[in-house]
Amino acid sequence: MRRPRLVLLVLVAALLGLSGCAGIGGTSPVQPGLEVGGADAPRVRVFFPGPVNGATPESIIRGFLRSGAASDGDYDTARSFLTPDAAKSWVPDGEILVFSTEADVAIHTVDDATTTVTVPALARISADGRYAAAAPGDTVQATFRFARIEGEWRIAQLPDGFARWLAGADVGRLVQPYAVNYVAVDRRALIQDLRWFPLDHLTSRLARAQLAPVPDALAGVATTAVPAGTRLAAESVSVVDGVATVDLSVRPPADQAIRQNLWAQFVATLTQDPSVVSVTLQVDGSAIEPPGASVPVSDPSQVGFAPIPLTTAAPLVRRGDRLWPLDTEAPISGQDPKSAAPARDDLPAIGAAWTSVAVSADVRDVAALTRDGNNLARWRGRDRYDVAPFGTSLAPPTFDSRGYLWTAIGGRSDGNPVRVISLAEAPATAAPREVSADWLAGEAVQAVKVSPDGERVALLVGTEGGASRLLVAGVVRGAGAAPTSLAEPVELGAQVGRKQAVVWLSSTSVATLATAEGGVTRPVVLSLDGTSLSLPDTPAALSLTSADNERGLVVLDSSGHVLVRAGQLWLSAGEGAEVLVPGR
Repeated sequence: MRRPRLVLLVLVAALLGLSGCAGIGGTSPVQPGLEVGGADAPRVRVFFPGPVNGATPESIIRGFLRSGAASDGDYDTARSFLTPDAAKSWVPDGEILVFSTEADVAIHTVDDATTTVTVPALARISADGRYAAAAPGDTVQATFRFARIEGEWRIAQLPDGFARWLAGADVGRLVQPYAVNYVAVDRRALIQDLRWFPLDHLTSRLARAQLAPVPDALAGVATTAVPAGTRLAAESVSVVDGVATVDLSVRPPADQAIRQNLWAQFVATLTQDPSVVSVTLQVDGSAIEPPGASVPVSDPSQVGFAPIPLTTAAPLVRRGDRLWPLDTEAPISGQDPKSAAPARDDLPAIGAAWTSVAVSADVRDVAALTRDGNNLARWRGRDRYDVAPFGTSLAPPTFDSRGYLWTAIGGRSDGNPVRVISLAEAPATAAPREVSADWLAGEAVQAVKVSPDGERVALLVGTEGGASRLLVAGVVRGAGAAPTSLAEPVELGAQVGRKQAVVWLSSTSVATLATAEGGVTRPVVLSLDGTSLSLPDTPAALSLTSADNERGLVVLDSSGHVLVRAGQLWLSAGEGAEVLVPGR
C-alpha cells in the first residue's frame, strides 16, 4: 500500500537532484530508501556527476570540491576530476576544512594552468578527528595546477596535504562526533574522548580509533586495555545482522579485568554506529571470551561496567541569609515566580559577610567565601568551620561527586594554585591540598568546576589584557580518589569571546557566559567535541548554573533577577543574591 507513494517521492527527489547540482552545496540524486514504516532507513547517500566535455578549470575545481561531499567514501567521482597520477596520490581522509557556502567560494585564474581558490573558514577537522573552530574572519587560500588529458582539463597538482573541503551544510551528513572510550585508572568506569568521524565505513573507523593509545588530555586519568601495537587483522570490521566482528592482531592478556576492560571499550564505542547492536572480538579467527558473559556483547554492563550515576538536584536561590527552593517551572506555567516553599531548614543561615555559596550533592556540606575572597568557611549542619587562610582572591568553592571541595588561589601564580579539601576528614582539621598543574603557572584562576562524573575539571583563567580562557583538564586521582594532578588541558570556545562563568551540563559539555565584540553577553554551550552553541542574549548576566542540560540553565543578572529559559526567551523567576545547584 505504501510503496507507490515512496517511488513517487524518490522520483521527485531524483529530478530535483538532477536540476540542482551546479554548486558545491547543491542537491544531488539520492538512492531509494526503505518503505515508510519499514525497517530503520539507512543514511541518505548522495552522489555527484563527473566532469563534462569541454569543462573549464573553474568548472573542474567546483566539481571536484562538490564531489568531495559524496557519501560513498570511495570518491571515485572526485578522482575523475584529477589526472591519473593526482588521483592515485590524493588521500581524502586527511584534514577536512569546513567552509561556509558555495556563494563564498572565490576562484581566481592565475594562468591557463593555475587557479587559486579562497574560502571563509568555519573550522578544521584534523585527520584524527579533532574539531577546531576557526577565528572570525579567517580565510584559506589554495592553489591548484592543471594539465590536459586527452584534450580535457584535469587537476594535476593539489595543495600539499589537501584532503577535502566541505560546505557547512554538508558536514552533519558526512562527519559527526562519536566517543572513543577509555577506562578510568582508579575505578571501573568509562571515560569518553569525543572525536569526529566520516560516516562511511563508520564501524571500521571507530574500531581503528579504539586501538589508539590514551590521548595526552587523559594521561594518568584513563587507561586502555588494547595491547600496544595492536591493529585490525582484517582491512575492515564486518557487520552481519547487527553483530560487528573485530579481528585483532594481538591477543590480550588472560587477566579477566583487562579483558573486561577491552570488551567494555569496544562495545561502548562500536555500538554508537546505528548498524551495530552487539560486538564480538577475536584474534586470527579465534574468539576472545568475555569474562562473565557470552558473545556477542551488546552493553558494557554485561562485562561489569555500570554507568556512572550522575546526581541531580533542584536549584536553590539565596535570599537574605537563607537558601530557598527555586521553582524554575513557575514563570513558564504563568504562576507567581516567588517560591511558595519554605526556606531549606536543613541548610544553615549564611550571613551577609559570605558569598559564592556552594552546596554538596548530598546537601550535607556547604562552603562560602568572604566577600574579599580571602577566606573560606565550611558548614556541616549548622556548625561553621573556618579554614585557616591559605591564599587570596580565591575562586568560588565547588564540590565534586567523589568527596572533595575545590577552589584555587587567584592572582598570577608561579606554582600550583588549585586546592582540594577532603570531605571525609573532620571539617575542623581538614586542610587544603595542592593539586599539581604546572601549566597553570602564570595564570590567574577565576573559576573551578568539576564535571558530574568527577573525571574532568573546567577552569576559567585570566590572560594578559583581562581576557579569559576556558580550559578543561582530566583529574588524576590517587588513594581515596584524592585529586593529585591535572592532565594536559584542552581549550574550549577560544572564538566565542570573553568568558565570566562556567557550569557543567554533562560529563562532556559546559556552558559559559561569553561577551563578544560589541558587548553582547549570552550563554554559550561548549562541547568537548569542539563545537559551540550560542543561546539567546542575556545582556546583564553575571552568573549561571544548571540542574541538567542547556534547557535547565538559570541565569542571575546584575539587577538580582533570576532568569530561566523558555525557548528563545528568558523569563523572570523572581529575585535573589545567588543561584546554585547542589553538586554543581
